Amino acid sequence: MTEEKNTKQNEIQTFGEYDVEMEKLRRKDLKKRDFRKFWGIYKHRVISLALALITAICLLSLGFWRTLLIWIVMLIGYAIGAWKDRDIKFLKFFSKLFEN
Repeated sequence: MTEEKNTKQNEIQTFGEYDVEMEKLRRKDLKKRDFRKFWGIYKHRVISLALALITAICLLSLGFWRTLLIWIVMLIGYAIGAWKDRDIKFLKFFSKLFEN
């Protein structure tokens, strides 16, 4: 009888507060790693989807011309920011765009 009781006590594993907190941290790290992996693979798709959704909402609520104006102003703002940051990729693209 005592042998059976000792076996049951060994099967029941007790977790302390430290173990629970460490498990929470481990799961948080796994979620963060999984999100980084997902973002690395699908980053451009997610950004494009978000821009398409914003554009669709603007088209439905504001109309075509106002939405177009918003996009033009945003592109001009991006161009000024990239120029101030001296973004090499943007400067090469811009020079090729307005090449003779």
